[in-house]
Amino acid sequence: MSNETKAGAFLRPKTKEKRFPNNKKRKGNNGNGNSKDVRRKTPEKTVQKKGTTSKRSMRVQVGSKMCTKETQTDPQITGVDLPLTEVPPSGNSIFEEPITAIPVGTSTPNQSEDESSPCESDHHVSIFDRTFNPDNTYLSSSLMSDSDDSVSDLSKGPVDQRKFILEHMWLIKQVCKLCNYSRKWNSQPKIKEIAAGNLLLSASILFSGSCVRKTLNALSHINVCVITERTFYRHQQQYLQPATMQVWKRKRQNIMDEIRTLGAPVVLGGDARADSVGHCAKYGSYTLMDLNRNKVIDIQLVQKNVVGGSYHMELEGLKLGVAAIGMEQLKIQALVTDRHAQVAKWIRENLKDIQHYYDVMLLKLGLGKRVRAIGKEKDCEVVQEWARRSNACEKLSDLLEKRHFLKDIQKLSPHRQTSGVEAFHGTIIHFAPKMLVYSYNGMFTRVIIAALHYNENAGRIALKDGKGNDRYSVVYPRSKSGGYTLQKVLTEATYDYVDELIAEAIQLCSSGKKDLQLSIPQLRSPPPPVCSAFSRPEKDVAIAKHLSRFTSLT
Repeated sequence: MSNETKAGAFLRPKTKEKRFPNNKKRKGNNGNGNSKDVRRKTPEKTVQKKGTTSKRSMRVQVGSKMCTKETQTDPQITGVDLPLTEVPPSGNSIFEEPITAIPVGTSTPNQSEDESSPCESDHHVSIFDRTFNPDNTYLSSSLMSDSDDSVSDLSKGPVDQRKFILEHMWLIKQVCKLCNYSRKWNSQPKIKEIAAGNLLLSASILFSGSCVRKTLNALSHINVCVITERTFYRHQQQYLQPATMQVWKRKRQNIMDEIRTLGAPVVLGGDARADSVGHCAKYGSYTLMDLNRNKVIDIQLVQKNVVGGSYHMELEGLKLGVAAIGMEQLKIQALVTDRHAQVAKWIRENLKDIQHYYDVMLLKLGLGKRVRAIGKEKDCEVVQEWARRSNACEKLSDLLEKRHFLKDIQKLSPHRQTSGVEAFHGTIIHFAPKMLVYSYNGMFTRVIIAALHYNENAGRIALKDGKGNDRYSVVYPRSKSGGYTLQKVLTEATYDYVDELIAEAIQLCSSGKKDLQLSIPQLRSPPPPVCSAFSRPEKDVAIAKHLSRFTSLT
């Protein structure tokens, strides 16, 4: 067989017969009136095996029109055969997938190639030429020798194309077998050594307050190639957390400069939030808000093993917050809090120049709980009709005439209330749900992101109806037990702070530094974990002790 015959046989692959259902043949006419068997013929995909390593060929048309035909298996394009050589994994290469069809003459944004190819000067033809004919160039008889090995090597195609996955990023490399001309294509750009798409995915998960595992699982369910949880936490530690602290520092400083420019003393509202219900909370965040501007100006996060218990976290957060406000040279006119006994005593002894008030709504809620508790007692079911029942009248009178309650009424705030602080605590629920557990830096970062979101959207106005009046919606909160309340329909929330956070993260990643947490005081030295105070048994000892309970019974 001649060389040309072998080359032509490769360009025109053999066909195989495709049987119809139930092995029935379709009959046709050969023009002479006689019937003959007619079977559909489909191109056969060229597959070569060498040991256990399979090699597939992809056909690429290099001409005036590039068209791709996809099948249920691998994409196939008619034209020059480009073999897909499997390469053993090495370095960061994870595995090899069937290659996505990319025409040789097509350029991509992330493609890098040499300025010129020796093939253009040696053979006076370019693979990007629309009139290029592979039969007359790479597969011509002048380029083939009589050796079967040379013929079989060239018959595999002039371009060796390999495909890798490096850190969830496609990397395609094409090498010309005749002149060693090569070029690379990446599925996404890089920021230093970090894939930009991977970093942006981690940033979008954190800055939107999403759950990492649920988001990655949702994308995996629809076969989207995603990063691992470990990669997310590495991005968060190296770039996203420092970026959040840097942006918060600038935003907070702008608010402080605005307050100092006006020169008027501030009225602060403070309250604590625990990350779980009851006295088993691990973290307690304390918020100080400028009630006149409805802006969060300071946040402190306290871990319970630092102060000796979750009950003391609120007072410690207040101390740290007041100290931080004092460093900004701001004058505090009044401080509105709840009726926490430790907080009231500390303010009375250490902040004698500051007026301390109680929130009216919190006092109302506390009184309502006690009144409902009285209504559950015997002969006190209808507290509203307390005058009809002497027992209910006596119990309600004792509650309202308590000395502490009367003193608290005298300290009710004539200024603004802490409803904005309570609303901010609801925002934290979105970014740091109580059902999930976070590290100290992870919790602090999410609380800061919640503060950035609240400060940007605190001044939203109500939408108007056709007559120019405010629009309201009727809601049925669980606390009203079937009752309703009205809420204003506000304009849509904005997320400009997210753009600033992403830009800061990209800038930090471009710097190439990986120890940015050491330069931020809030992230430099987190408190030791709560479990560090307890001894941990060896795993083998714990298993043996667990199994010994059952062996002793037998």
